[in-house]
Amino acid sequence: MRLDEDVLRLRRHIDFLEEENRDLRRCFAFLAQDFEQARAKVTNALRNLQGLLDRVKAMETRMREDSSMSMR
Repeated sequence: MRLDEDVLRLRRHIDFLEEENRDLRRCFAFLAQDFEQARAKVTNALRNLQGLLDRVKAMETRMREDSSMSMR
């Protein structure tokens, strides 16, 4: 009888651990999805910043060219 109780207790513990494992897998799947969305937003923000930097550089170049033209 004691062996049956131990087996039953271990089976319940295994069931509990399997459920915990499923819950953790779901959580990690959501975290992975959130991470991917955040990565995409950061990538997009970096592209936008690079575009702004390129525009500022182009504006500075035009201002330098205009300045050198007006000095002639």
